[in-house]
Amino acid sequence: MAALVAASSQAGAQQHGELLIWLAATPHADGSPAELRWTHETGGSIAGLEWLVEPELLLRRGQAVERGLHLRRAHVAAVGDAWQVRAGRQLFDWSQTDTISPADMLNPRDWSDITRIRKLPVTALSARYGNRASIEAVWIPHQQQSTLPARDWLPPPVAAMLSPAQDHATGSQSGLRVAGNWKQADLSVVWFRGHSVAPHVRLSDGPSLRASYLPLQAFALTMAKQIGAANVVRAEVARYRQQGAPGYLRYVMSLDQEWADVLSDGDTLYGILQYAGSTQPDSAVNALGWPDFNRVLERSAMFKLNYDLGSDQRRVLELSGVYNTQRHDSLWQASWQQRVGNAMTVTIAGLAMRGKDDSFWGRVRGNRRVSLAVGWRY
Repeated sequence: MAALVAASSQAGAQQHGELLIWLAATPHADGSPAELRWTHETGGSIAGLEWLVEPELLLRRGQAVERGLHLRRAHVAAVGDAWQVRAGRQLFDWSQTDTISPADMLNPRDWSDITRIRKLPVTALSARYGNRASIEAVWIPHQQQSTLPARDWLPPPVAAMLSPAQDHATGSQSGLRVAGNWKQADLSVVWFRGHSVAPHVRLSDGPSLRASYLPLQAFALTMAKQIGAANVVRAEVARYRQQGAPGYLRYVMSLDQEWADVLSDGDTLYGILQYAGSTQPDSAVNALGWPDFNRVLERSAMFKLNYDLGSDQRRVLELSGVYNTQRHDSLWQASWQQRVGNAMTVTIAGLAMRGKDDSFWGRVRGNRRVSLAVGWRY
């Protein structure tokens, strides 16, 4: 161990980390959710290989009780001028659009809070070749589980019957992405064979409801193109085919716009308008009341306005919303972010849902809250 530390020091290892404390006040009688998360990333090179280790300490209460220290990422890579081969726990980003990405299917998710979704790492072997135009292949030897939704995001009968154990799918998963630039547009083609990252439930012994992951094959196209000096158009479309169901399309389209000197000299207003849809006619919530979390935001119009008072991310006001055009339910959030010094950020946010009892946001409107987040990066 001492030899490894010494070799890493000679190779110029780099380190940085983040501590985040998040507290929320909700109407729930069983207590308000809270979270403490600490991550520390260390990386460098040794014996001709690049390496990275990122442990994470996570403590939660309220909506999802979880605690423990684990390795979030840990991988080694052989790197050349135009190629890279990496093995270990990794995070991948094949998305092109904001919030929703039908093309980003490799990493499982933390679905415990649908408004604070996080990617979870996956143990994989990946290879990438090319710079401006590239091809990337990923092989995942075993399907890895997502974090199940917390009780407050599920109907009471489903939450009462849900087993903490999950079925583990057999077989490997694989993905391929070809990306490049054509006529000033960033384009990519994605192919995936494996399992959905959104858990499906079935009735099991007990009786209980047990989560599993349906086999999935998908093919996707993504595009992003700048129009003028301050507009970006983004789009993704994917054909999904899951076990026991006909194939269907998922698609997302968005427009980004930036304005400068809106209310005062030096400020910036950034906006995103986005729509997500699907050709699958049935609802994203099944007869048991269990939602397909991949599809909760389908048939929804979304917007985000980010106002930076000094164009330096020190004082930022943000307003965002989601409106389902089929169920007419909605989610709204407003936040104020203040940076203190160079390392600390304080964010105060308010979250509210509206809708009828048979809609997704209406059913979970008891999760409305006011939250405080304090982050420190070093």
